[in-house]
Amino acid sequence: MLHFLNKKLQSVSIITVILGMALWVATPTIATAQDAKATAATISQDPQYILSFADSGAGGLIFAVDAYRDLLSYLISIESKYHVQFVFNHIGDTENAPYGQKSPSEIARLTKNFVGYMVNDSHSNVAVIACNTASTSVDDQMKEYFQTTYPDVPVMAIISKSAQTLYKRAKIVTGNTGEKEMHIGVLATPATVESGQYQKALEQIHADQNGKGVKLYTYFYGPKTWVYNIEHGASKEDNQKIISTDLANFLKTPGAEKISAMGLFCTHFPFFTKEIHGYLEEQKVKNVALVPQGRIFAGRIQAKITADLKAGKYKKRATPLDPKTIPHPTIYSNITGNNMDEIKAVLQKIAPDMANSVVFSKVTIKQI
Repeated sequence: MLHFLNKKLQSVSIITVILGMALWVATPTIATAQDAKATAATISQDPQYILSFADSGAGGLIFAVDAYRDLLSYLISIESKYHVQFVFNHIGDTENAPYGQKSPSEIARLTKNFVGYMVNDSHSNVAVIACNTASTSVDDQMKEYFQTTYPDVPVMAIISKSAQTLYKRAKIVTGNTGEKEMHIGVLATPATVESGQYQKALEQIHADQNGKGVKLYTYFYGPKTWVYNIEHGASKEDNQKIISTDLANFLKTPGAEKISAMGLFCTHFPFFTKEIHGYLEEQKVKNVALVPQGRIFAGRIQAKITADLKAGKYKKRATPLDPKTIPHPTIYSNITGNNMDEIKAVLQKIAPDMANSVVFSKVTIKQI
């Protein structure tokens, strides 16, 4: 009897130990505030990888926030494995805004100025011209200037990739005559529209992909006051009035009501996404894909980071960090003008969850 009890007790003890081990294995590690503080201190010693986005004002910040949202998980996973810390840097040249009604030569000069600031003053690893009007100035001569002046930093303009993405979002339909058609709209600044850059890009893409069997119709419109209103905090009522007027003018173009995709190709314009969509729906122009630009470029930025890691520019950690303890990258917004409060209001509307996560400051860009 005693022998039987001893064996039973031994069995119970073994089962208890096994269960205890199983519970220990199954219980996840909980990241504490102390862990997060220790991780932040560790990452702060790592070299920075600076992603910069420049524009005439708030548009670049909208662009940067969109890219930030798409890249966040990827960046945190990289910081957990490599000695690197990512920083988002927005430069808003609000002192000279809006660019959309300036001459091509003045736009080119201002573009060189803020690219110089991104590379020389902000020490950027990636410099994105997050401005469609500025990107129209990046011809072959300007590209050569950037490649020669800043050989180690990719300077990304945004027209070609944006046009490709917009084209992919458009639908092929059968028109009244039985022909296959595509109808694409673009809202941009007057300077961007007048440059003809998007018209050429879309026509070239179409010729390469569907030119023989599908007819392409494009509709362009350049609102004159949208950028100014956003930068200077116009009232909701004033904005709605001018948006309705401009979109009514856009839809007066025969065939414009058939658009299936519309590019918001001033980086400021996603600020009015809700209002644009609402007006189109009211006018029975339904199921239009509105295409902003920030998220289009997340893939290009990720590819550049991946290439730098493969090239061995950043060392691997001996022991990976727990991603749950890694702080989110900081976003800095650097403004040249005196409308910082208005830029903050833009951020509050487009990303209220990030309103307290962006560090604002006033800067001066060297003029050439």
